[in-house]
Amino acid sequence: MEEHSTITRKRKKRDIEYTEAEDVIFKDIMDNILKRVPVRDLARFKCVCKSWSNSIIPKVMESISSCSKLIVSSPSEIHIQIVDHEAAAAAASSSNTKSIVKRLPFPIKESGQIVVGSSNGFLCIFLVGKYNLILWNPLTNAYNKVNLWVENNPLVEMIFNYFYFPFIGFGYDNCNHDYKIVKLIDFKLMVYSLKTNSWRNLKPIPLSFCLNEYKLETDNPNIGTLVNGALYWFVTLYVTNARSYKTYAIFRFDLADEKQSWVQPPTNADQSIELKLTVFEVNKQLCAYQNLGRVIEMWVLKEEDNDFESRKVKWTKLMSIEHSEQVQPIIFMRNGEVLLHVKNEEKNKEGLSLYNHKQKKFKWLEIPEIKDWKYVVPTHENFL
Repeated sequence: MEEHSTITRKRKKRDIEYTEAEDVIFKDIMDNILKRVPVRDLARFKCVCKSWSNSIIPKVMESISSCSKLIVSSPSEIHIQIVDHEAAAAAASSSNTKSIVKRLPFPIKESGQIVVGSSNGFLCIFLVGKYNLILWNPLTNAYNKVNLWVENNPLVEMIFNYFYFPFIGFGYDNCNHDYKIVKLIDFKLMVYSLKTNSWRNLKPIPLSFCLNEYKLETDNPNIGTLVNGALYWFVTLYVTNARSYKTYAIFRFDLADEKQSWVQPPTNADQSIELKLTVFEVNKQLCAYQNLGRVIEMWVLKEEDNDFESRKVKWTKLMSIEHSEQVQPIIFMRNGEVLLHVKNEEKNKEGLSLYNHKQKKFKWLEIPEIKDWKYVVPTHENFL
């Protein structure tokens, strides 16, 4: 009897060892198969069971962050389009642009859609005219409607719809694992949390008025630039204390601790000309630039000091781009080239161009499908 029990225990032990080995082999085979599955299908398969979810989520995040593309939207269009600018740069001609430009299947078919930002698999989209925001996951096609005007006061909404347009920013809070929208309007700073599906009022900005005067002529929001978990806006400050004066600064909002601070612009920047912000992708730094007629001056913000509570920050000159047309930097390529939005009103020509800083040369990219390049958001996520 005792001998039979010993044999049974040995068999059970062998069965357990065999089962564990089988699980390892099965997981390896499944991982190998899932590598070949499109991202959109992976996002659906993670709902099958917990083990699949644990295996798939890292692959989805790795896949959606392994590319560099442009999201193009327009207030006059009903489509949101993805442009593979790296493929366009590699293409010799415009004969194969179908693989370069693709439409995202946005579920709301209405004109006037501006992409505010892209972060961690989600898009934040501003609906022009309706003054609502949409948080949309293109992989699952699930979306959440966010009311931009939380006062529910028709008179207030009417006034601000016609005269003032908010500062809006979107990003993912890695510390609290939450998607957040930041809104600055009517002297108020508010944060929307997707976790709670609600807006919260934060401490008022310690200035009597804050407005970017360069945006007054537009009917669209001033979109923040997301860099390393913080949002940045260039603003014109009207300060009324003992004496009134006007100055310029960069407003910074940290998504994790929700602290606000002011960053001084480059000291040699011309304060009479709008300072625009983008991301220097090579080192993930904030980049500021000005278009001074025929020259674009560019600076990057050094974060090594990590002193955003004061105005003493270090800017470093990045480069100067001499040009003969209206150009605007969009993104820095992996090889160090700068992708530019170029507009020539005389030739009625608009599109993208690559600038090689070392050779001082421009290369035009033929992408005839896109007519309006005004709202372009760089992304490293794969939504297709």
